[in-house]
Amino acid sequence: MIYYWMSCFALLRRHRTNIQLLSSFTENIDLKWLSYLLASVLVLICIRLLSLFITKITAFSPILYFAGIIVLAYTSLTQQSIYLTESSLPVEKDEIEAKKEHNERLTPAQVSELQRIILQKTQDEKLYLNPQLTLSALALKTGITTHELSYVLNTGLGKNFYQFINELRIQEAKALLLSDDLKHIDLLGMGLKAGFNSKTTFYTTFKKATHLTPKQYIKTHTQTT
Repeated sequence: MIYYWMSCFALLRRHRTNIQLLSSFTENIDLKWLSYLLASVLVLICIRLLSLFITKITAFSPILYFAGIIVLAYTSLTQQSIYLTESSLPVEKDEIEAKKEHNERLTPAQVSELQRIILQKTQDEKLYLNPQLTLSALALKTGITTHELSYVLNTGLGKNFYQFINELRIQEAKALLLSDDLKHIDLLGMGLKAGFNSKTTFYTTFKKATHLTPKQYIKTHTQTT
């Protein structure tokens, strides 16, 4: 049980990182229930270990087990969707056969051409302004399979999907923040116009990319000009 719990914990941590390969937003992807689930299992393991060494706890262990199982059942039954369902997206044959093709790689020329298509489509149509944009949604818009899209972003641009989309949003936000026509809009409005779905995400992502808050960015560039 201890080995199983440690394996699940490591898998959960790795999955939190892998989310950025598929989605341009992470705050709406709920993994808390999995954390609660692991916490409940850990409590049961602790009860078992304590009952082996402390005889007084052994008498109460059935009650403690029952309480732990109730919590475990509750967290399982009340779980919410981890991802938003994309019912409008068709299942691609390439996705079904992805495992068979995982060793196959695109040629440099193919990567370069697909990279051009991705950049042109994403930037010209400003697809990054959609706050709910995902890897599969962008693949559908560009006519490229998710397998190829992910590979081109990682190999051609050296970025995961999350980094690629949010860098474009940051560039959009920079232009909006310095626009004289939009001075009447508050910073939250600027973030939403740039494709971010919350004030927190906008501030955090912007500061990480520029090392400045949106207000500091405006002040710095206004003084410069």
